[in-house]
Amino acid sequence: MAKKTDQQTFQAKVRSFVDQLRQEIVSGVYQDGDFLPSEEALSKEYDLSNRSIRQGLDQLVQEGLIEKKPRVGNRVIRKKIIHVAYRDSLLRDVEFNRLLDLFHARYPDIQVQLVRTGVFPSFADGMTPFFVNRQADVVLLNHFDFCDMLESGNLSLLEPLQPQEGISDKLNLAFVADGQQFAMPFTYSPVVLCYNKEHFREAGVSEPVKGWTWDDLRLAAEQLSDQGQRLGFYYHLFSINRWLVFLLQHGVRFTPKGEDGFETDWPLLMESLRFSRDLLRNENGVPVYVTETEEEVMQLFREGRSSMFLATYFSLNEFRNKQVPFDIAPLPSERFDHTLMLTIGWAVNQLSQEKEAAVRFVRFLASPEAQDFIAHTSLSLPALKTNLDPARDECANERPSRFGLHLEIESTYRLHTELMLPLKQLYALRGLLKLYWFGLKDEHTLLEEIKRELSPSGSPGN
Repeated sequence: MAKKTDQQTFQAKVRSFVDQLRQEIVSGVYQDGDFLPSEEALSKEYDLSNRSIRQGLDQLVQEGLIEKKPRVGNRVIRKKIIHVAYRDSLLRDVEFNRLLDLFHARYPDIQVQLVRTGVFPSFADGMTPFFVNRQADVVLLNHFDFCDMLESGNLSLLEPLQPQEGISDKLNLAFVADGQQFAMPFTYSPVVLCYNKEHFREAGVSEPVKGWTWDDLRLAAEQLSDQGQRLGFYYHLFSINRWLVFLLQHGVRFTPKGEDGFETDWPLLMESLRFSRDLLRNENGVPVYVTETEEEVMQLFREGRSSMFLATYFSLNEFRNKQVPFDIAPLPSERFDHTLMLTIGWAVNQLSQEKEAAVRFVRFLASPEAQDFIAHTSLSLPALKTNLDPARDECANERPSRFGLHLEIESTYRLHTELMLPLKQLYALRGLLKLYWFGLKDEHTLLEEIKRELSPSGSPGN
């Protein structure tokens, strides 16, 4: 027992030595380029053997705070500063500032400075100056952003990365091109159905279950509408993260035809577009309500003015501490039960002057420590599968009862790239759809416009 106590005391002395030296380096007692006292001097000061001193110094080398110069000594390395570009939604989706605190504690030689970016019509166009001018060393992006970089020929601005062990191939593939991975998955979400449990109970309607069809949803929405006092069902019609679900569920696929553009099963495409529109139409065929942003959709739900909407696990964080009686269910199905998978990742600027530090930051965010933190402090889904510990779960009282749904429906996940239509054409298609969704363009006109857009040679097929 005495031997064990002596060993614990010795280890505590070594930790104290390392902690104090680390603090003196971080606080500036030792400046960049300064040499630490000799190992012999440190041995006397801390009453430790030369071997113990060397072990402690090796730890500081691993942390990147010092470097060993053979036959010269141990020199302090300057603190590295990396700039991380992010969007406001990141701070809602995860406890990112606390995550930064964990990173700084683990890597005190690296200082992260956040750079807020806006939402650009084209991610590649908007973010290229951040890469070229080295305004950002690390950039947050999603699968759509990655495809924009790829299709615009700007992928060379991203540093190839090695996959993180334990993250599924399905998530990694969202950021792979030509056999190389260019971003590290961070969080993800399928599109799901979110609903107000109290509204269902008050209306005497059974809650959504796996196997629901969209006709089941329509019937429930009519009963939940409270004679027009609220929206039984709603979703952000303009969001590319929503209406593409209906193309996937109808089995729409586009075939590249070289200079002749793309062709598809045009009647099936029109059926899926009509379907996405009519879900939001009342008995007179007029759109019941149109919002500009996803935030407005969540506000309607939060205020009790809608009973069901298309959501993601990211958006569930909006209802934390809001006393909203919500739960989630799989999407109703049409021809297929597919849902859209959204993936968020981190990319490193290939032109960064602090590339090694930037890669360390990205790998930390994908590490078991960081991913476990996300799982226990938010309603977002970490890219790395983790086991929730009820004793550490800060969201235990806020998780919907069907939170584990994402594990049950993994086989239904689809990326938008399975449609085989480039992002540029998808956005062009959305532009053509707006007047149609508003009821200001007939289907024949819409179809002709789509054919001209996707088959510029004028040979769209049948």
